[in-house]
Amino acid sequence: MRSRRHTIITATLSAATALALLGSLPGTAAAQSESSAQAQRRGLSGVVTVTLGEASVGNYQARTAFCPTGKKLISGGVTTSQLGGVAVMSRPSDTGAGWVVSGRTGNGNGNIGVGAWAVCADPPAGYEVVRTQYGSVPNGQRNRVACPAGKVIMSAGGEARGGLSGLNAVYPEADTSTGAYRAVAAGSTIATGGTSVGLVVVAVCSSPHANYQLTRHPAISANSGSYKSVSCPGLTANSAGLDVGNGFITSLIPAEPYSPAPSAGTPTWTFNGYVRGQSTVTFTPTLICS
Repeated sequence: MRSRRHTIITATLSAATALALLGSLPGTAAAQSESSAQAQRRGLSGVVTVTLGEASVGNYQARTAFCPTGKKLISGGVTTSQLGGVAVMSRPSDTGAGWVVSGRTGNGNGNIGVGAWAVCADPPAGYEVVRTQYGSVPNGQRNRVACPAGKVIMSAGGEARGGLSGLNAVYPEADTSTGAYRAVAAGSTIATGGTSVGLVVVAVCSSPHANYQLTRHPAISANSGSYKSVSCPGLTANSAGLDVGNGFITSLIPAEPYSPAPSAGTPTWTFNGYVRGQSTVTFTPTLICS
């Protein structure tokens, strides 16, 4: 598939293919629902987006945007507000009850503003959350966890552990040669002498559904800390992922997850990043649309 300006890599399930395969925090969160027509288009039902607004919390302190009772998590996002602040955790809970986030300041001192988003729906067929066990990996190394055979990925999440750690990348990927769908995550630490970081990779998986499309967009360069957006022309963005190379993710949030299908260029997910000591950052975003 070719956009008006760039070549993008896309893995798509047509409606016929998908149907064939199918045959074989409370009190502070705000929720919005989409129409039944929008839900039908994206192959999901009962879609609700829950927003847990930014609050000043301690470094590495977890916050969770919980799905309403009876719903399961489809995807989510994180935002941090302090200059030099980075996302440390942006991932599904192990049970799919909500999206869990945390962040840290540039030097690990004081408090940081952190917000969480959760896109929830009636449990899709074949719903499952899979994850790696905690392990120590070299700074920046991309680690993966695969959805079970016959299932597609709905969203990817990750968690970095250790002093002055943060997330460099969290995104879904498709291997078109094998049909495998995976979550990818990477983290690193800026601690003096630090060469490794603890890492957990998480994937939300389900049976295939109509109009499913995973698209890895071309790299985008911008000033460090600048916001950029990507969209699904003619479709709705269910989730997004981001690779910031050797930089850190600072925000990755759904701007219009429950809106009508946008025209080309309409932002649906917004993101930014930070590279320590540099004025520019390069992002590679990935979207899952239907």
